[in-house]
Amino acid sequence: MTESFANARYFTHREEAPPVVGAVFMDIGGGTTDMSIWQDNAERCGISIRFAGRDIFLGPLFHLRNRLIRDFTAAMPDRIPSATEARLLSDQTEDDFFAHAEAMLRDVGIALPQQLHRQDKLEAAALPVRIGLAGLFYYLGIVLRHLEQKGLYKRSLGGVFVGGNGAQLLHWADGGEYDPGGAFARVLTDCLFAGTRWGDTAPKNVQIKLSSRPKQEVAVGLVVESTLVDAEEHWDDVISGEPFTIDGAAKPETDLISREDLPRAEVSSLPELRAFFAAYTHAAENIGYPRLNFATDALFTRALERVRQSMANQRTQSAEEIELAPPFITGLQALCIGIAREVDRTRSAKLGR
Repeated sequence: MTESFANARYFTHREEAPPVVGAVFMDIGGGTTDMSIWQDNAERCGISIRFAGRDIFLGPLFHLRNRLIRDFTAAMPDRIPSATEARLLSDQTEDDFFAHAEAMLRDVGIALPQQLHRQDKLEAAALPVRIGLAGLFYYLGIVLRHLEQKGLYKRSLGGVFVGGNGAQLLHWADGGEYDPGGAFARVLTDCLFAGTRWGDTAPKNVQIKLSSRPKQEVAVGLVVESTLVDAEEHWDDVISGEPFTIDGAAKPETDLISREDLPRAEVSSLPELRAFFAAYTHAAENIGYPRLNFATDALFTRALERVRQSMANQRTQSAEEIELAPPFITGLQALCIGIAREVDRTRSAKLGR
């Protein structure tokens, strides 16, 4: 039994997920996010992408650490000692910082974002997390669009069920405690359906539910009874998420890129990343999140440069060594880092530093 199948069994048995109507089971880890898409009690596809907790939270936090780590310590001085603060501020590499930050975050849990929210100091840390998670849901929408175009999925969805250790990030994005009927859930739903292009035909009342037992879903799913059919197809190729060309022939954002395609593939722009950001901004402003007070054109330019560089780097590897990354996701990762840097810059300007 695969982990994704056990994950689906857990959510169906314990969290009332509807895999007959249509359900997505999302496992957000530290380094990868696994998505398992179900309908009619059978898995339609399973994909794994290298975009998860470290990209959504720890990467941006590394660039904001000189400001936010001090806020964290001030918010919970009894749980984050000065020695921990000093170590995090002195880390010069992302790997060292990630290891120390993960240890600190395991200790404080969701009490930290809740305390930061009470002190009105959560927004700087929450913004990159919201954008990273919302971008992940937009990409999921593109995946659903691909499946529908291929006749593998009908236009119906009962919910998206989020587990794994990285699922705790939804608390950071939603004022310290995720509310499945609240503001951030609406942002995620809006971004998901912006990616599907389902428009007015999108299903209503889609739930986005957080696991009540993060990191334990697979262990529980292995032992519960289930009528689900373990007939999943896990893809080795990736859905691009952005338009691209192969030998000059145009391909849409819903097409797959394979290792064999990569040496001949080119991405010249990131219209889907821009469309996602427009959808996110519209949804966020509608529910009253603070407006972004910095220009974004340069962020998209740098994101495109990062996508092209990533593809060029992969071309130097053998087919067995390549870890294919969807261009949309590579661009999203760069966007999250760029926004963290802008948050740091604007905050420094306000403080006169």
